[in-house]
Amino acid sequence: MEQYLDAVEPLTPADRTIAEEWAAWMRTQWAEHGKSSMTQQRSLMNEVRAFLKKQLGKDHIALETLDFSTEEWAISNNAIAHKVAQRNENQVVLSPETVNQIVTRATNLLSSRNWYDIAAGLAVLSGRRVTEVLKTADLELASDYSVWFTGALKRRGEETVLRYEIPTLCRAEYVLSAITKLRSIKPVGELSVGEINQFSRAVASACNEHFADIVPSVGGRDTLYTHLFRGIYLTISVYFYCPPTVDEQEFRAEIKGAFVGRGELNSTLRRTIASDRHYKNYIIQNSDGAMRKGVRLDWNGVQILKAFQKLDQPEPGRSPVDSVQNYLPQLDQPKSTEAIPMMEKPSTKRPELHADDLTKLQSLMAQRGVTGSYAEIFSAAIQLLQSQQQVESKPSQEFESIRWFQTEIDALRGKIIQLESQSSQLDAAAIQTLQIENEQLKIQLQQTQARLEGIQQLLGNGATVPIPILAEGRSLHRQGCTLPTHTPPERQHPIGLRRQRQN
Repeated sequence: MEQYLDAVEPLTPADRTIAEEWAAWMRTQWAEHGKSSMTQQRSLMNEVRAFLKKQLGKDHIALETLDFSTEEWAISNNAIAHKVAQRNENQVVLSPETVNQIVTRATNLLSSRNWYDIAAGLAVLSGRRVTEVLKTADLELASDYSVWFTGALKRRGEETVLRYEIPTLCRAEYVLSAITKLRSIKPVGELSVGEINQFSRAVASACNEHFADIVPSVGGRDTLYTHLFRGIYLTISVYFYCPPTVDEQEFRAEIKGAFVGRGELNSTLRRTIASDRHYKNYIIQNSDGAMRKGVRLDWNGVQILKAFQKLDQPEPGRSPVDSVQNYLPQLDQPKSTEAIPMMEKPSTKRPELHADDLTKLQSLMAQRGVTGSYAEIFSAAIQLLQSQQQVESKPSQEFESIRWFQTEIDALRGKIIQLESQSSQLDAAAIQTLQIENEQLKIQLQQTQARLEGIQQLLGNGATVPIPILAEGRSLHRQGCTLPTHTPPERQHPIGLRRQRQN
């Protein structure tokens, strides 16, 4: 696009005809390069228009002429909407066991020495792009399992920096340490965003290598990397951290940064859920088909995101409807003329105990080999219920033990990541020191070789050299002494003696 900028930059609204001809020529170029369909030209149109808007301003005549018509945009949008609808009507089901595998593998990748493996792990655990984790992202600890995020790639150029809280699928300190380690291994310096984007291919390959066997493909042109840092991350975040009383789409929009407006997260910043349908390829279901959310909210250190923390939240186990009704004023309601159906009253005068219920209980206990009077049957039923509660409590205790081990493992992983980060920094400093010492030794070696060559020349030519004389513990030099052409054997230089023996 840079080469075409000079052609359209001087154009004004008076040059509309020229701008229209240039726009038609540009679309012809796309078609000649194999981009003839509306779907193929859509991404090119968005890219070129974004470039022109940034370089020339939003009111330039080139932006008015290089654009799809209303009908063309409708055709393009309908084609995309149809594909999205097809995917969402055939969502891929992930089991809790698969989710655990994904998160465990991603966490283990943070300990890798390969920058692309670390970036792949961060894509899953934080939902951030390659360019964000390498350069633009600024993360600050918010809780044990969440961070404050600024530096969203799609919110660049805004006057007020957008800052919002995002959950991490592992402990937040692991993510922060891993980003520090990644940027020390793969410094990008002054590289532009476009130049950094080229590293996405290596990360995409790492994602395929580590996750392709456990994350089913949904088809389409999107890579597995794209699904991991968006669809998979959002879906698992809802499963782990979404409060039961919060709508799933609102939660996803919040952690995706889908806001209308600018500025800090406040009452004037509204969420938008329009784009969320593009990232709903996966769902998480238990073996019985149930879909849960917020399964980690009872973990130590897990907090509800600040955006969803309410001072008047209903107490656990209490119906939200009941808690709201308690605060409603007692208004006189118009009486309905429609008769309200009533439950059929039992025929006996003792409604708390019915003959049919006693018969059913007697029959059920008889199947378990319990017979006798009603008192004996009731006693046996109570004992049976108590024994079942004790059995049910054992898995709970085992679960607590597993959770304790998981916490210890997470803590050890964090220490490993920190030690490796420190080790990589120490290794870099040690290598730099050795390189400096190596250069110094090279210089000293060159100087020594030069001195030896000079001495050999002087010895061979019989030149006048200073002769060192030791006196009173100091080295003195007598100038102007000529070396004899013939030296007695006992005073000859060792090199000369060796040559004589060889001859």
